[in-house]
Amino acid sequence: MMRDVEKTIGNLIDKQKTAFLGSVDEAGWPNVKAMLPPPPQA
Repeated sequence: MMRDVEKTIGNLIDKQKTAFLGSVDEAGWPNVKAMLPPPPQA
């Protein structure tokens, strides 16, 4: 059992390199986009 859910989820998010955002359009078709982190700034 997770003792601190917010911390556990935050750690998981911090370690991911790609996120996927999904939705369903008006016709019922799925729409999934990969979201990469921005490149480091110089």
